[in-house]
Amino acid sequence: GMIPIPPFDRGLPGLATAFNGDIVAELLEAHLPDRSVGRCVVLGCHPHYVRYKPDTSCLVEYELTLRDQETAQTLALPVHLRLYADDRGARRWQSDSFRRLIARTELEHPGFPRDRVTYLPAVKALVQVFPVDLDLRKLVHATSPAVLKRVLAEALPAASGRPTDEPPSIVRYKPGRKALLRIPMTDGEGEMVYAKLLSDDRGASLREAGVVLRDAGLATPAPLAYLSDYRMLVHAAAPGDPLAAVRRTPAFTSWMEPAAHALARFQATAVPGLSIHPLSAESKLLHASATAIARLLPELSARVNELAAGMSSRLASIVDQPATSHGDFYDDQLLVSAAGVILIDLDEARCAHPLLDVGNMLAHLTLAADRGDVPAEAREAFAGADLRWHPANHDTVAVFEAAALLKLAVGPFRRLEPDWPAAVEHIVHLAERRLAPDRHRAPVGPEAKVQNAGSLDPKLPQLAVLADPRRMSMVLERAVYGRLVCVSEVKIVRHKPGRRAILRYEVETGDQESAQRERLYAKTFASERGPRAFRTATAVAHARGLEIRVPEPVAYVPHLKLMLQREVAGQPVASPLLHGDERLAVRIATALHALHGSGVSLERDHDLARELDPLRGRVERLATADHTLGASARRCLGLVELGRHRTWRWRRRPIHRDFYHDQVLIDGDHLGVLDFDDAAISEPAIDVANFAAHLRLLAIQQGDDPEALATVAAAFRRCYHALDPDLDPVLTRFLEGSTLLRLADIHAPRKDGTRIAATLLRESEHELRMSVADPPAPGFRDPSEHGDRHRPFRSDRLARLLVRCASRVDRLSTWSVGSPRTSPRP
Repeated sequence: GMIPIPPFDRGLPGLATAFNGDIVAELLEAHLPDRSVGRCVVLGCHPHYVRYKPDTSCLVEYELTLRDQETAQTLALPVHLRLYADDRGARRWQSDSFRRLIARTELEHPGFPRDRVTYLPAVKALVQVFPVDLDLRKLVHATSPAVLKRVLAEALPAASGRPTDEPPSIVRYKPGRKALLRIPMTDGEGEMVYAKLLSDDRGASLREAGVVLRDAGLATPAPLAYLSDYRMLVHAAAPGDPLAAVRRTPAFTSWMEPAAHALARFQATAVPGLSIHPLSAESKLLHASATAIARLLPELSARVNELAAGMSSRLASIVDQPATSHGDFYDDQLLVSAAGVILIDLDEARCAHPLLDVGNMLAHLTLAADRGDVPAEAREAFAGADLRWHPANHDTVAVFEAAALLKLAVGPFRRLEPDWPAAVEHIVHLAERRLAPDRHRAPVGPEAKVQNAGSLDPKLPQLAVLADPRRMSMVLERAVYGRLVCVSEVKIVRHKPGRRAILRYEVETGDQESAQRERLYAKTFASERGPRAFRTATAVAHARGLEIRVPEPVAYVPHLKLMLQREVAGQPVASPLLHGDERLAVRIATALHALHGSGVSLERDHDLARELDPLRGRVERLATADHTLGASARRCLGLVELGRHRTWRWRRRPIHRDFYHDQVLIDGDHLGVLDFDDAAISEPAIDVANFAAHLRLLAIQQGDDPEALATVAAAFRRCYHALDPDLDPVLTRFLEGSTLLRLADIHAPRKDGTRIAATLLRESEHELRMSVADPPAPGFRDPSEHGDRHRPFRSDRLARLLVRCASRVDRLSTWSVGSPRTSPRP
């Protein structure tokens, strides 16, 4: 029957003619030169594809059937007619470049039909018969067996074989844009290869994308060569049938989970050089689709514009999480066989929100189910399988599916279906129904959580991947488990902007019938410290004689700077310590002593200078922020500098270096200790002092009964001293005072920070004065062994004299930070 035509277009009055295959056949019979000499008979001209730009141009593609009167041969060829609103068609027809292309065509394709181009002035239309395509001009060469044999012999590896004398067959052709050809081969590993011609230079990047994906273990056809002169990408044939070809078979639904898994793996693989397609660009495409539909069917204008506006608003509220995206993912882009699923056709690959691919597949399944081509449960099977790797609620998925439906709605017109107006309206209705409240609020499939995923950091760009459950499922599958993985929840537990972050993953492995669950913790760094931290964690985990549980290192993923560890069972110890649990304090001291005596080999040495040097920067920062706190901090720093020059006995043992109550967990009879990132060979007094100083901080922050924590701290110190008689109590007190100074800077900017920092500084000053004034324990420190850059004082009497002098200077410095006019006289 007749194909309905769009509303009258003043710029293109020949539209009605172009949509009528019989009229076009008559025009071609009158204008093709072969017809004029009686050799060619036009048997049919069937329109099947259109690209329409209102008021400007319209391209219609036909299947043209010709009969050669001399040989009685019947030949079917693609032909396209492009209408122009201006005289551009005539100018192109008369151009030198077109004439050269025609001459080349006659040389490469001397058989029937001889002439493959004409111009129809009555409708301002330029007609080109395959393989003539002025916008894809290398198609003339690529369809010539002689040219193919020459250029592929030079470009392809020997194992691929060589082209036969048979001409290539057309797999897919979009005039002016691209063509996919099947080339028969001989003397090689396969019977054919495929050549894709593009109108631009994307082929080089597509070849690189194919190499990257195959190197990452993804099943996709092997790229063999890119011929830049022809803009032609050649790739090997891949086994299998298109998944779309088995739609009407019982096996179709069973392929939904493998298809979702193949997509998830593809999206989790980083492919450099892809263009970025943000959700804002997707909104523009939705409005463009609405505009196109409204021009074709004005009665739908209000509905489609409202639909596009609503979806654009919803997309604007969704956090954009760009990942490797196929760009046109549906069942015709998958080959299936006993070997599994192979992903093909990367022409539209880009970096975009992963749900764009998911929505496109769901939209195609919805349309196929609506036509009765696939079982209704196929869509739900894919949605459920996909949500296993890409956690999202139905509301969000529905937006992306409806968006894909709106973009697909113009498809029946582009394919020139006889009832395209009704088909377009029906797809618009499906998009509206997909967003209906009674549909999109009901959850579908396992609904995973993404917590704190917005806490991203320019210096930690890997957080975009680490906070994405779908992509992390693929990372863990490859780097850790080697089997199916689903990350059901991600939480950013701690984030120090510009430095590092800690994340927690709820992980499920195996298929749904035999799934196993566990919790992993992950640390990612802005610096390059990750590999060393992983080696340190591994050394501690393998140490013998430890009386504690430590995180089991799982893997280090270099490209994400990611260290993965298993969870340590237990509850925080802060609460029982606040309630005065002295026995727990004794257990912690015993466990810490076991660590110091474990003999574990660590890479880093940490001397007194490295311990104290950062305090100078901290004090300056504190003084800049608060003059009053700064005066106290500078007094403490003066005492630290005095103590730095004392003759301390400095031992070399494995220590934690950040040991305090939040790093300790209790689980019945077991203790666990976390976070060995900073572990080093150093003096055990650092850990003892750090733990005691943090107990003071805990008392200041939360302690309703400070005496309870004081008792706990005393029990901890007594126990450790009993286990380690060589521990210098004066050095421990000095280090505790310096730790309190460090904590004052850390906590000053936080809630109630001024009060907490002032209290910490008072206690720091007291401990430092007492330790610098007291004589050190017997022993010595070897400056050459420990990198000491400072000469020790010869006399502790001199040190005490300096303390008294510093006290007088401090009284003057207290007022010197204020206004000179109000300062007391000396």
